[in-house]
Amino acid sequence: MELAKEHPSLNKVSTNNHLRFLHGCKWDAKAALEFSLKSEKYRVDNQVHLLTQEKIRAGIDLNYVKTFGHDKCGRPLFWIKVKNYKTGAMTNEQAMNFLCYIFDYTCTLMTPNVDQIIAILDMADFSY
Repeated sequence: MELAKEHPSLNKVSTNNHLRFLHGCKWDAKAALEFSLKSEKYRVDNQVHLLTQEKIRAGIDLNYVKTFGHDKCGRPLFWIKVKNYKTGAMTNEQAMNFLCYIFDYTCTLMTPNVDQIIAILDMADFSY
């Protein structure tokens, strides 16, 4: 309970995510706490909780990232079609907002026993 008082943002992190941090840090509770706090700090600093459809519209319109299904181990998949990405079509802030959204959404597709996602970079028909 003391930990929740010291770090109130951890109250918003689900039990499954706490377990993912612990598993990812080889059950080292101190390392998992530090990693979790870094993650929450990033989310607060970048106002991920304030993302709206308008803030990610540029990424949606480019149609260069799709989430779909799971692999045979149950890991969620997202596909990046590099040829659809247009340099200059988004500001850095818009790109970061869109990628935060995609990663967050993909993480919601994770089942409790899964702690990885698969990102596929499709470089077909991509050239300068």
